[in-house]
Amino acid sequence: MNLLFKITFDLYVYCTDFTINIAKLFSISYYDVNAMIFCVLWPAITIILTSIYIIQKIRLRRLK
Repeated sequence: MNLLFKITFDLYVYCTDFTINIAKLFSISYYDVNAMIFCVLWPAITIILTSIYIIQKIRLRRLK
């Protein structure tokens, strides 16, 4: 359990540091980067991947 906590904590620290560095790189706030990731980028990727899955499923049905 201790190893799982360490891995989770290290992942959180890495992601937070990455977000802070992106904010500094583009000269915007940490909160703006978070909003872009969780309100724009993540839903867009989810929609795109779901669409690809559905298209591939339809293509596989046509092959059978």
